[in-house]
Amino acid sequence: MTFTKQDAYRYIGHHLYDADRHRIGKIKRAVRDSRGSLDWVTVTIGHVGGKERLVPIADGKTADEGLAVPFSKEKIEAAPAIDPVGRNLSADEEAALQAYYADAAPPQVEKPETVDPDRRRVRPRTHETTFGTGDPLPGEPDDITLQGTGTSAPRKPY
Repeated sequence: MTFTKQDAYRYIGHHLYDADRHRIGKIKRAVRDSRGSLDWVTVTIGHVGGKERLVPIADGKTADEGLAVPFSKEKIEAAPAIDPVGRNLSADEEAALQAYYADAAPPQVEKPETVDPDRRRVRPRTHETTFGTGDPLPGEPDDITLQGTGTSAPRKPY
């Protein structure tokens, strides 16, 4: 099921999970930002009297009758302590929280290496994609045969 920010109230009392589906704590309330947009929830971490921290839900996903966010429990525990009870977040509070959570952006996934079918080994793609460019690999001839003529053309000196 797709999560929308308007669903945040429905998750009050349910668990909040990290990206690996480890339980962080219970969602206590939904909080609006300075413009009135529903962008945050508070989560209670720990047992009775535990820490209550604000967590952005823009990248939230449904998970096991709860909500999953792309932040670790440690990151959320160390978030600035802001008490939004009975009010929207101020613009300054929101900016501080956004700056804090921006440091926890998920890492970029690297592109997989390509397999050279002639060599049957993994070799990273190079910027040289034109036939006949670059240095020959060990065991390759250092000249290029002109197609259809049987005549070799010498390589350009570098």
